Amino acid sequence: IHTNFVFGIRNPDADFIFVREAPAKNKNLQGKPFVDRAGQLLEKILAAINLALQDVYILYVLKSGLPENRDPLLSEVELCEGCFKKQIGIINPKLIVALGKVTGNTILRKDETLTDLRKKIHNYEGIDFIVTYNPTELLRNPAFKKPAWDDFKMIRDNYLTND
Repeated sequence: IHTNFVFGIRNPDADFIFVREAPAKNKNLQGKPFVDRAGQLLEKILAAINLALQDVYILYVLKSGLPENRDPLLSEVELCEGCFKKQIGIINPKLIVALGKVTGNTILRKDETLTDLRKKIHNYEGIDFIVTYNPTELLRNPAFKKPAWDDFKMIRDNYLTND
């Protein structure tokens, strides 16, 4: 049941886009992405690499939630992909960061493990694209925090300028 359209939030002039495949129920009800503990964790991780939420743009491939928070179907992705690509084109970031295996596979149209998707710089619409852990998974399994931190250090070291 779609209650709200979740377009995206934060800085439309951002150099960094963080993306998930579809909003979970609580985000769908509020119409905003990352309004829970996972969002708070993402904010802390970004702060640790000297990025603020105000410096990034957060969006979803699908703009409304899916029943039972299931993975999106290819037909649903295709239906929303034009809007997603338009957002990417308007923002024109340096880097797109997919949060989670499902998100990475959804956007890249692959079927790989998170291990295979991580530690590579992919290309999406001519923009560097990486895949890391979804903050929700970090809350469920603290063992993932170290490899996720490695991913965010790579973002810091390769994409943040030292002004």
